[in-house]
Amino acid sequence: MSTCGARTSGDWSGPWTLVDKYGLLQTGHRAARHAPRSDTSERPWLAGGEALVALSAFAGAVGLATGALDLGASLNTRLPFDRPVVGGVALAAVVGAPMSCAVIDAWQGNGRADAMAFSAGTLLVVWIGVEVVVIRSFSWLQPAFLGAGVAIATAGYRGNCR
Repeated sequence: MSTCGARTSGDWSGPWTLVDKYGLLQTGHRAARHAPRSDTSERPWLAGGEALVALSAFAGAVGLATGALDLGASLNTRLPFDRPVVGGVALAAVVGAPMSCAVIDAWQGNGRADAMAFSAGTLLVVWIGVEVVVIRSFSWLQPAFLGAGVAIATAGYRGNCR
């Protein structure tokens, strides 16, 4: 059931039929054209992109928390509580966990995959924005992951409009 107004709302009553919002039965190509996306349509490309971002977020979180990823003394003082561990936990919670949930939903073809992709992508974009403001330092990873966040959020939004 689309919230974007592209199709009539209704419930499936079979592979080639659609019951519209007035309770009228539509069959054939009209029903197939206006049918909502199936809840079982996997999105492997979306899941792959989300998985890459989730793995990168968890790797960065572990690197920050263990000290393997050293930002330097000047950048560490700009982190919350001047502790990279807090930054690592926040990265895992704000980016890694939601993106992992989005991966599972997209891979399984869950009906909420598009909403999760939009939410996880938006959280990544917000994370990058906050990171730039808090750390006040530039890295090539910021525009790369900003682009990934926008792409994932857009895929989720466009999938919701089908």
